[in-house]
Amino acid sequence: MRDAARRGLAQTVGHGLLVRLDTFQSVGGLPEDTLLDDLPFGYRLTAAGVPVDCVPALATAEAPHDLGDLITQGSRWFHSYLDYPKVAHAAALAGDGTSPEHAIGLGVAAYRGLCWLFASPVIAAATVALVAPRTRPAVRLLAAAGLWTATVTPVRQLATANQRQTGAPGIAAETASLYAAHLLNSVGPIACLATKLLGSNRGVDAPKTVNRINRGHQ
Repeated sequence: MRDAARRGLAQTVGHGLLVRLDTFQSVGGLPEDTLLDDLPFGYRLTAAGVPVDCVPALATAEAPHDLGDLITQGSRWFHSYLDYPKVAHAAALAGDGTSPEHAIGLGVAAYRGLCWLFASPVIAAATVALVAPRTRPAVRLLAAAGLWTATVTPVRQLATANQRQTGAPGIAAETASLYAAHLLNSVGPIACLATKLLGSNRGVDAPKTVNRINRGHQ
């Protein structure tokens, strides 16, 4: 159980997966009953105790340039968090992982999903608290510290890591971009939950899912 807590939950992304054939077969391959397959596959590997090494160069991909595509992508990706209980159940039936290990894995997934879901509302609430005239000084200070940590600090750290000499105007521009990204961050997850509540999957299906359905109809 301690080892499961230390490992956390592997997030295998589909931009470049290198998997040993015997390992791939031992966990039943990529899940086919979930919307996406790469993150649920990471859960199966975690439950089976298979180590996963993440290569940062393979974990990056070009972001959509259109707002609608960005929301649709976020909605698809967030759906993995709704599929984790199904994947955990399948792993348990296959004999992979113990009940405490599954509880830890699902707890990590819930934490990540909730952080993503509430990222934008928290930033928006902090902004309102900062500018509202009747905000208590202590709350205003806390809101300012939170916004600074979420927007300015990452920009400065990235500039330092890349050894870039970024002046105040550059820091301000990048901070504004990051702030806007935070405000949009939760739109996809919210859209995903909305489609689930409305009983519609319109705009959610992943290309791989559509291809799999079409093959089944042929």
